Amino acid sequence: MIWRCAVLFLALFAVGCQKKPVVLGVDLYVHPEASTPDDIMLQAAISKEIAKDLAPNGGLVHVQVVECVVFLSGSVVSDGDHQKAHAIAQDINLSLDGVRIATKGVHDDKLHVAP
Repeated sequence: MIWRCAVLFLALFAVGCQKKPVVLGVDLYVHPEASTPDDIMLQAAISKEIAKDLAPNGGLVHVQVVECVVFLSGSVVSDGDHQKAHAIAQDINLSLDGVRIATKGVHDDKLHVAP
């Protein structure tokens, strides 16, 4: 009886001591053609950096990545914010297991400066 209680206690203790998974809150729109993990990670990283670095009320920039080519759309309030969004997308520093994931190009012809 004591052995059964001890085994039950150890089993419950082991279950209670497991690490809790970390949940990252990412608002991510996955473009239908963006099916590779690299595209998804690039899209999330670029979106996060643009949101962080643009001035408050700096506009709304949508990021889509297809085969590591970045497409920026939306509107920003200044030419400086437009250039900053383009630079972030071009120069994003992302690596997975020591392998760099780089963009192959940035298209920002649908990213407009709001009047």
